[in-house]
Amino acid sequence: QGLNNPRVAPFVLDYANFVFRKGLVLPHPASQQIQELTGLLSKLSERLGAIQDIRPETDDEARRLGKQVTEAVSLGVSLCDALACIGDPIAVGALNKALGVEHRRLRVEAAAALAKLDVEDAKSLLAAMAADPIERLRVLKYAEELELLDSVADEHCNIVAQAEAEFVTYLAQPTQFGIAPQHVELVDQRELAWPGYEEPRNCFLFQFVYQFESGEFSNIGIAGPLVRAVQADVRHLPFDDVYA
Repeated sequence: QGLNNPRVAPFVLDYANFVFRKGLVLPHPASQQIQELTGLLSKLSERLGAIQDIRPETDDEARRLGKQVTEAVSLGVSLCDALACIGDPIAVGALNKALGVEHRRLRVEAAAALAKLDVEDAKSLLAAMAADPIERLRVLKYAEELELLDSVADEHCNIVAQAEAEFVTYLAQPTQFGIAPQHVELVDQRELAWPGYEEPRNCFLFQFVYQFESGEFSNIGIAGPLVRAVQADVRHLPFDDVYA
């Protein structure tokens, strides 16, 4: 009954998916509502498709649309996961609709669900999605689960690529910039002694660039045992001092 409430539905589905994975219930609690789930995902994808074509004219409108997208994606992610757990091929059509939405998180979840339903095109598409640093870590986890890591290009799954993904994900957090940078480049890599570890740790320095209407912002941040960027401009400092 919670599926009728769009704010409660994600929690209901997430819990149902959890108890199913733990083997506490068989079959999936929502398996008898597969038609309702696929219909809901299709409508949600259509709604997101309509929203992404809207260009907000005011800040209030932008916030309102942003809230709608956040709520819709939250429900869409839970729906994709539930449909993958249920494993009924009837869900392929609705998942393909979700795959057509521009939102990266939802596209990854839809591709992973389709791959779990053994759709071959979705497997190759999921592997290719590792090229996007903001979704790379999630894609690699799915690829490992589905035994598809061999299909992911090495340049997208080596230690540098994973460090880049951690750094970009950090910058995109709401407490930081809230969006991924337009450009990220590795400028230094070395092993360093690090507090709390007995052995030297791999450390990486990345230069990042944001393009804003007011101009360009660029700086250098660290990834490895710590992922961080500071307000002070450290680009002019020697790398030893940046690490310090």
